[in-house]
Amino acid sequence: MSTTQATPPMHDPSPQELPAHTMPSFQLKSTLVSLMAITSIALFYAAHLWGMIENGAIAAASEPLPPGFGGLVLTTLILIILVEALLQAVLAFGAGAVPRSTAHDRERATWAQRNGYGVLLAAVFAAFSSLFWNPSLFVMGNLLLLGVVLSEITKRLSIVVYRRRL
Repeated sequence: MSTTQATPPMHDPSPQELPAHTMPSFQLKSTLVSLMAITSIALFYAAHLWGMIENGAIAAASEPLPPGFGGLVLTTLILIILVEALLQAVLAFGAGAVPRSTAHDRERATWAQRNGYGVLLAAVFAAFSSLFWNPSLFVMGNLLLLGVVLSEITKRLSIVVYRRRL
């Protein structure tokens, strides 16, 4: 006599049926959105800056800042503020409420911030080391800006990696 039980038909579980640990947290979603926004805006800035380099605007500039650079910086800053605020608001609205971060989330954020500070320190060291080859203030400013952007990207990526590992 065999005791075979009928198995229920397979179906995709709804988000309510999944265990809580498999669902991405609000903090992870927020980090990924920020990472995407920062990286995209940094690529926008780099592409426009590269265009200024290729057309000779930077080399031909008689002033410390080449023409059109102020507009690029202002546009980039406005993009960062608007995109981050809009995406975080949409994410918070979609979640219904912003849950409090856990002690584990705060610990991961501290570790990630430490990684970001290391990258920022290396960038500051590189900017000051560049004084030996006498760069313009424009070049030094862009080295520091690159360091800030890379430190933010490192911090966000570290949070994602620590979330997956721990």
